[in-house]
Amino acid sequence: MIFIDQRATDPYFNLALEEHLFKGDEDVVMLWQSKNAIVVGKHQNTLSEINYPVVLDQGIDVARRLSGGGTVYHDLGNLNFTFIQTGEREKLVDFKKFLDPVMKALNAMGLETYQGKRNEIMLAGKKISGNAEHTFKNRVLHHGTLLFNSNISTLIKSLRVNPLKFQDKAIKSVQSRVTNISDHLSGIDFEQFREWLATSLKEQFGIEKDYELSSTDITEVENLIDQKYKTWDWIFGYSPSYVLAKTIELSEEELELEISVKKGLIENITSHPGELNGALNKFKGQPHKLQLFEEMELPEGLRAIDFF
Repeated sequence: MIFIDQRATDPYFNLALEEHLFKGDEDVVMLWQSKNAIVVGKHQNTLSEINYPVVLDQGIDVARRLSGGGTVYHDLGNLNFTFIQTGEREKLVDFKKFLDPVMKALNAMGLETYQGKRNEIMLAGKKISGNAEHTFKNRVLHHGTLLFNSNISTLIKSLRVNPLKFQDKAIKSVQSRVTNISDHLSGIDFEQFREWLATSLKEQFGIEKDYELSSTDITEVENLIDQKYKTWDWIFGYSPSYVLAKTIELSEEELELEISVKKGLIENITSHPGELNGALNKFKGQPHKLQLFEEMELPEGLRAIDFF
């Protein structure tokens, strides 16, 4: 088993690195951080999980990961951990197996943590860690977050969206009360916390030295970023079919929009009152993509973000 102390903070690089390592044959323990990003689960509708205006205003990256489960927020106050192992197919999905070493390290710091009903790590009745898994053949990838001193306000604002806007069959995130680990510890900063967790995990798994990424590793990860992780097709287009319904406040009236999307493409788009339906027809068959709406002429009074 190898240990990777991953210091790059680009969310797309880190997610692509997980897939690259997952496709290999080494068992892996990795710690990593990402700058401000929202990471949705593989089977989620990205637009229904994010507060798009806030995301754009705050410059928050949006990414999709390899595993299922709900949406999480990353910033530099959040520490992520990844386990990748080879095992017996029927025994691969085992959240307790991977949460126990992390909770053992946390509890040794004086924190009374426990596994929640949705495979999260709980502290004082609040969530400090969301977790998800992905399996293929005889390989399992388990990863989780650890809120140390994240910006909880930005986390809440960036994920807050009216669930009634979207009709779809995508996996929905479950909102939970969260807390930062730093609020329950004194005299320890983020780097000390990271070192403590790294030391504990290496001791528990008998790992003696860190693994340094090779130039080949980096090249293959960068190819994955370009071909998948940073593409609109993966981040937004991969979402299940959905219908977006919203009301827009215009100067003299309310306008109701309904947009049906399948495989990322607009199948139908209508408005009520219906005077704009003719002008909206040009969007049929086009990707439901913000950049597209920003580049095309819109009906008077409407902005590109109104269609999202």
